[in-house]
Amino acid sequence: MRTTDTSNQAGFTLIEIMVAVTISGLVFLGAFGVIGAGVNTQMFVREMSDAGRQGPAILSQLTADLNNAAFYNFQDNVFFFGKKQEGGSEARFDQIHFVTHRNSLAADPDLSGENDVFSPLTEVSWILRRGEGEFYQLARRESPYVDDKPFQGGYYRLISDRVLSFKIQYTGWDLGFGTDDEPAEPEEEVEDGDETLVWEDEWISKTKGCLPSAVKIELLIAPDVDPDVMRRMQVNKRLTQLEKSYIHIALLPQFREGLPTIRETANWDGTIREPQNTGPGAAGARGQGRGGENGDPNAPRGGGPGGRGQPGQAGGPQNANPGGSPNQSVNNFLNQLRGSSGGGSGGGLNQLFQGGGNRPPR
Repeated sequence: MRTTDTSNQAGFTLIEIMVAVTISGLVFLGAFGVIGAGVNTQMFVREMSDAGRQGPAILSQLTADLNNAAFYNFQDNVFFFGKKQEGGSEARFDQIHFVTHRNSLAADPDLSGENDVFSPLTEVSWILRRGEGEFYQLARRESPYVDDKPFQGGYYRLISDRVLSFKIQYTGWDLGFGTDDEPAEPEEEVEDGDETLVWEDEWISKTKGCLPSAVKIELLIAPDVDPDVMRRMQVNKRLTQLEKSYIHIALLPQFREGLPTIRETANWDGTIREPQNTGPGAAGARGQGRGGENGDPNAPRGGGPGGRGQPGQAGGPQNANPGGSPNQSVNNFLNQLRGSSGGGSGGGLNQLFQGGGNRPPR
């Protein structure tokens, strides 16, 4: 009987197997490390880019609110209120309240499920409240019902929970409403052409009497990065050192003292009043008005001392349009601006350009 000697057959020893397993483990460990680092980097970049988009989006919405700010006829002119609030170190946690013309969707939550309800005027507030850790929550208040308490009520919506500072400054006219003191004289005379803006930390319409001309917004926001991701990436910095700062200036609608629109804007009843042609007009200024009194259409043309005065007044005290076509009543407004309405035009822009001069009779 033949037997086979197996003592000289080739094979792996235990040591060789252990070395192979160790090498394979190191290779897989390195591969997983590279994959993990790539995932962490992707998450970090995504969070940083989200923070980069969040800041401009916040400023865009606040700017849109300010661009449509309304001059509303509240009691004591309380329609705009910007207040300074200081936090730790140099941080600011300001708040701002005003009325805006932006439409408010779903004025009543009970009705919003069935029909969208819009409000042409909206009370808006931007405020900060304490959040987690060293962060603050930026919230926007919106009330579609404008009442005698423009800074209360409504619904709050969280805008960001990673805000570190929210600073607002104002510049504009000071009409001095609500005070009996006369405006103080400047200590130093400012030369003409000096356009340096003076920024104030607060703006209260009750004493200012108007909206600010411009609002400067400074926002400091931190990215929402997972601390574990930060540690795995070995970033030996505080999370707030990755903060992003944004500065933007928003312009507001302007109403000035002495303009009739400062109150009519809030109290306008919707009636469009037709312009009146009662001035001497362009024809009268050129000495070509009707010769009759009060713009008589049957009187001969020419005459009158310089075309003005009683005999030769083009328009007369009446709202006449002698010499014009029947359709000219439709264009009274444009004719008044041009200073011409047939033979009986109103005092318009021609007097400004011609100086109201008279042409001597030929």
